[in-house]
Amino acid sequence: MRTTVHVDFNDLARDGKVVALKEWANGPIAVGDLVTLVDQFDDELTMRAVVAEQDDSGQMYLDFTPPVVDNVVYSRDPRKSPEWQYQVVDRKDFGLGGSFEAVRKLYHSRNPVRGPLAVEHFQQYRDLGYWLRTRGPANEESTLPIRTFVATFDNQNRSVRELSPWGISSNGEPLVIGCLPSDTIQSVLDQITDHDSVVVTMAIPNGPGGRLISATSSLAGSKAPRPAKQSYRTLADVGLGLESTILELMETSGIFEELKRLEKQDVELPKSLKSAGRSEIIMSGRLLIAA
Repeated sequence: MRTTVHVDFNDLARDGKVVALKEWANGPIAVGDLVTLVDQFDDELTMRAVVAEQDDSGQMYLDFTPPVVDNVVYSRDPRKSPEWQYQVVDRKDFGLGGSFEAVRKLYHSRNPVRGPLAVEHFQQYRDLGYWLRTRGPANEESTLPIRTFVATFDNQNRSVRELSPWGISSNGEPLVIGCLPSDTIQSVLDQITDHDSVVVTMAIPNGPGGRLISATSSLAGSKAPRPAKQSYRTLADVGLGLESTILELMETSGIFEELKRLEKQDVELPKSLKSAGRSEIIMSGRLLIAA
């Protein structure tokens, strides 16, 4: 997640930059960094800024960028009543309703300025015991990753225990996020908190034997619990950054090396894949921690 700096928005330099001290930041900070400014008197007032200058005394000058864009998650949980809620990531803003239309209208009524700029996500609790999320607007392309995952995971009656070591959200339940190959790692981290780890899934058409592949890896916030029995590496360890794509994440996780191995005629499908149907298989990469 981006470093947060608590500031007084009224304390401006002559050229309009916000003045702050390095010690007001909650993490490492350097010239050129994109940070989130939080007003010291009203923590609901936030803006993005770039660290433009910094001197030896620790004083910084922060240049404004456009307002922070909300990532709002609309959730349906059939175990609860009402079933629907909205939650803004990293902001104390949520609401309940009896339908998607009701909670979306509630969010926009409370956020007339932020609403039109918001990035919207949709998630549903699955009977097997995990959450499945995709980014809007929903269309055939954007929903292909989650449809492929359901075809491999749910239809094969797999155990949710397979997901738990790889992605547990801050509510204690596994969360799977469907992504397009061109999506960035930053776009995933923007929709989770520092305490979440998530399974990331991407569809790969035309795999070995004409199969549709549901490729999976994992991303986590900097404060997420470290897995007890799973190895992890940081993004920096493997040469990835926040603007790296999900396709690059899957490559780094070893998905395509395994696909090449499977394409050889004399290589038998691994035992973990033998139970898969003819049309779909699921493959897992290794856990990466975004720190």
